[in-house]
Amino acid sequence: MQALKAHYQQHGQLKSLLSDHEQPITDINLSIIETCQVKEIKLEKEAKDQKAGDSKQANANPGLEYYEREYNVKEAIEAKDIFAQQLDDKKPVKRLLILGRAGIGKTTMSQYFACQWSQHKLWNQQFDYVFWIPLRRLSAYKDRKKITLAEIVHQLCMPAQCQITVDNIQQLLQTSASRILWLLDGYDEM
Repeated sequence: MQALKAHYQQHGQLKSLLSDHEQPITDINLSIIETCQVKEIKLEKEAKDQKAGDSKQANANPGLEYYEREYNVKEAIEAKDIFAQQLDDKKPVKRLLILGRAGIGKTTMSQYFACQWSQHKLWNQQFDYVFWIPLRRLSAYKDRKKITLAEIVHQLCMPAQCQITVDNIQQLLQTSASRILWLLDGYDEM
């Protein structure tokens, strides 16, 4: 579906908040962090401190230490490896929830994922289609009594001049459900 990929490639630039300058979305530094319980972190830190003789590293990054302490950081995950992770029962990860305070980059990360997929740089082996749905835009449909998922995809994910119809999308949704990645962005804004 070249129209979908072309649409996401058009979203490959981010406008600066302070000027009209745009920068490639690939220049944005975003991280996905797997979290764990505070107790587990404290135990790991205590073990490290004991091995190091309770001495602090000379080049320690206090900002990073604060972030790790505040957000219970366990380890960073590369975007390409998100769906390669396995759960305790050795099943692959199929759902991912990205949490964070307002303005931390959740929408930018969703846009980045869609753009990277469209350029064949991310998850093309796992997913034939990526649909980035900014959920805050669904409020435009609140007056409609009935709208289908295919209509939403058509209106939010396809370029205006696209020849793909709602019926084409409906068929795709039925035949390729397991090969679609849904990026539902802004659940907290609904």
